[in-house]
Amino acid sequence: MKASNHTLSNLEALFFALEARGSPTQLAWLCRLNSRLPLSTLRAHARERLKRIPHSRDCIGNHTVFLQAPFWTEDPAFSLARHVKSVATTASTLEELLEVCRRLLWTPWNLQHPLWEITLLQPVRAPSSILVRAHRSILPFENEGEFLNALLDPQPLARKCLPGAPRVKDPLSHPLGGRRFINQGTTILWRALRHPYDAASGLRTYFESVVSSLRTALTLPPPVAALNGPRSHNPEFNAVQFPLNDVRQIRNRLGGSVFEILLSSIIGGLSSALGDHFPETGTPEILACVPLTTGSEQDAQRTGTRTTLAVARLPLTTRNPVERLRKVSAELDLLRAIHIPEQYRRTLQVVREIPPPAFHALLKLMPHTAPVHTMCLDLPSIRERRYLAGNEVKQIVPIAPLVFDLRVAFVVQAYAEQVTIGVTADPQSRLTARGITRGIRVAQRELEEAAGLIQRRQHRLGSDS
Repeated sequence: MKASNHTLSNLEALFFALEARGSPTQLAWLCRLNSRLPLSTLRAHARERLKRIPHSRDCIGNHTVFLQAPFWTEDPAFSLARHVKSVATTASTLEELLEVCRRLLWTPWNLQHPLWEITLLQPVRAPSSILVRAHRSILPFENEGEFLNALLDPQPLARKCLPGAPRVKDPLSHPLGGRRFINQGTTILWRALRHPYDAASGLRTYFESVVSSLRTALTLPPPVAALNGPRSHNPEFNAVQFPLNDVRQIRNRLGGSVFEILLSSIIGGLSSALGDHFPETGTPEILACVPLTTGSEQDAQRTGTRTTLAVARLPLTTRNPVERLRKVSAELDLLRAIHIPEQYRRTLQVVREIPPPAFHALLKLMPHTAPVHTMCLDLPSIRERRYLAGNEVKQIVPIAPLVFDLRVAFVVQAYAEQVTIGVTADPQSRLTARGITRGIRVAQRELEEAAGLIQRRQHRLGSDS
């Protein structure tokens, strides 16, 4: 029986509109294992998990029907060997492995096949690593880590994959046909006639949210050299890792959340890198798209990161690390106080309710210039050790995408008491990912010194000797 086709939801289509030519909107993870893994074992493991991977067998269907949106359809020529491959390499260090990832990642997706890949990096003698790559459109909007979680196990002995809970589809991801659009419009009109006051109040709040979103999207940020502009489509990656316990100790002594501390160090590292190449930045602050959490950190760790996105003004020229942290925390607190998360949710609701054909027409009018200078993602934390086909995963390095005309992006993810900051930088920016990570290390160390952690370590070392 042939599987029914489903139109791309508006949010899924949005991720295709965000990408620039030669730079797909995707998420990727480099997972370093503690031993070697045969390709046959990896393919068998992936085959068991396909039912838990969103759109694991679906590709983008092409058609020319007037006012119909693109749709998901099952790939008739699906082959696991095409999506789970092996690459021999001499790389063994993290920087060498990320250089291999650089060559593998930034290749265009073939829309005639499913939009995910798993590449086994097989060094000559060192333990294996895997590169997991997925287009952002196949990942649930509020849980970017679902693809990776489908592959990893909490126990070393992998058990047979049981059917997972069915994925909740977007309300507007439905079988092709215009009748559903008519029924939906009739339902909305009937509700408005039955409850006119609620409809008017909802329309006003939605209008305010849309106006706020359009103002942000159409207002160009003040120019900052290197951060926006044409790209080479061959960005480089790097990463820096910190013990999560050290970050928590900084939080206990200086305040702020774990993410705010890391974001402060990211801005410090970016400021240092800009100062090395562009002494006159021209502005004391930058605009950054950052996640905004409204619950406690304990809730986020227990239930997974459920965040909204916001545009924050972050201090670029503040040299004092404590003052920079306070300004970052104050900015995020201000965004929460003016109900930015609520406006974000209302905007998403408006986006979901627009008929897909109309929304796809609007996407063609969307400018390809970002209203921010950079972005920083915060992926769901993985608190306990994970295993892949019985092999322990020693380290997970997230890799951030570049969208629109952004040249530098960041991503944060915690794994097994370590937190990693992934840095993506395009050579056109004249900034290097290695230089930015070096600046992040320096900024984080300055916070540790301000919190007294360096002195405590030295005192412990002196006592032990």
